[in-house]
Amino acid sequence: MTGRNAWTVRLASAGMGLILLGFVVMLATRESGTGAASRSPLIGELVPAVVGVDLNGATFNVDDFSTGWVLINFFASWCVPCEREHPQLAEWGERHKNDGVVVSIPFGDTEQDARAFFAEHGGDWPVLMDKCSHGGRLRCLATPRVFLGWSRRYCRREVAGTDNSR
Repeated sequence: MTGRNAWTVRLASAGMGLILLGFVVMLATRESGTGAASRSPLIGELVPAVVGVDLNGATFNVDDFSTGWVLINFFASWCVPCEREHPQLAEWGERHKNDGVVVSIPFGDTEQDARAFFAEHGGDWPVLMDKCSHGGRLRCLATPRVFLGWSRRYCRREVAGTDNSR
């Protein structure tokens, strides 16, 4: 190799090394993007109106909880991850009984199946049948899915799956 070719190879290698270093720095300093919360276009936006009559006949309107937390849970009676997350929802509801509410919306279930699910797994929060297409407005395509809203219904977090620990 001539002196000029060796110099070109070293320069190209150094350039590639700087590009690689810049890429590593970018990946190391960016926010984590592993969960649905990081990809959700709903974060920071108003949660669409969630209104309806629950399984016990009581009227529910998310606007009634505009000064506290609202956890909107989409579940299905046949969904094993939904069964696993249910105790977490109950714990969250208990922890936030003075400043929040849980509301569950069955996804692709009948009222009978939703009632049987809550009879078996417990839970004393509102359960709304999705007659108003809440799932579509919240872009819920699968279960389990949780949306957490705060004051004036701003969506703070969306979780796909059962990682509701935060």
